[in-house]
Amino acid sequence: MLKQPRDPARKVIYQLDRKTKGQAQGRKPYETLQEWFQRIGLEADTHTYEQVRYGERRADKADIKRLIEQINDWLVK
Repeated sequence: MLKQPRDPARKVIYQLDRKTKGQAQGRKPYETLQEWFQRIGLEADTHTYEQVRYGERRADKADIKRLIEQINDWLVK
């Protein structure tokens, strides 16, 4: 079992992946994050996640808040 990431930007993507796993909206093993979001109609900025994921920088609170809001807006649709 994978441990949940500690970084907030990675954590929110991890949680979304877990919520949608096993559903039509779940991320396919071969999909990039952008391909996944496009397929499920989620308009969210992946730049924050990518910067954190690939070690460019830590995400600032405003970017994380925006990413969480975009994902939450999609979840309630």
